[in-house]
Amino acid sequence: MPRPSRKIAIMQAAARLFAAKGYNAVSVRDIAAEMELTPASLYYYFPDKETLYRQTLVMVFTGVQSAFKAPQGTSGIEKMECLIRNVVTYCCGNPIFTRLLLRELNEGLEERLHFLADSVFATLHGSWNPSKVPSSATCSSAGYRTASGIMPAIP
Repeated sequence: MPRPSRKIAIMQAAARLFAAKGYNAVSVRDIAAEMELTPASLYYYFPDKETLYRQTLVMVFTGVQSAFKAPQGTSGIEKMECLIRNVVTYCCGNPIFTRLLLRELNEGLEERLHFLADSVFATLHGSWNPSKVPSSATCSSAGYRTASGIMPAIP
C-alpha cells in the first residue's frame, strides 16, 4: 500500500511542474527527478501520467470551495462583489491553482474539463446557497471575515 504522505508529496511536486510547464511539457521522468525517485517507483503510486495529473488537479482544485462562500443577509450586488473578491483573493494566494485553472481553460480539452466539472466543481453547486453559509462569513469593503480570520479587501 503506498504511503499517503509520499503520494501527496508527489502530487505537490507534480502540481508545481504542471503549473509551470503545462501537461504536455512535463514527463513522468521530470516528476520522478523532482522527487528523487526513479520513474518506475513513481508508477507504484500512479498507474500513468494522466491519473497522476487528474488526482493532482482534484487535490489542488478542492481548496477553491472556500472562495465560493457567500455572506448571508446582503444584496445581490454585495454578494457578487464579495464572490469576486473571494475568488480573486483565493487566486492571488494560490498561484499553482490559478496557473492550472488557466492552462485547463486555455487548452480546452473537453474530456478533462468534464472531469473537473464532474469531480471538483459539481460540489460547488451546493455551496453557492446563501441560506447554507454560516453566519460567521461576512463581507465588507474592508475585507471578508471567516472563522480563520480577516482577508483584506482587494483595492
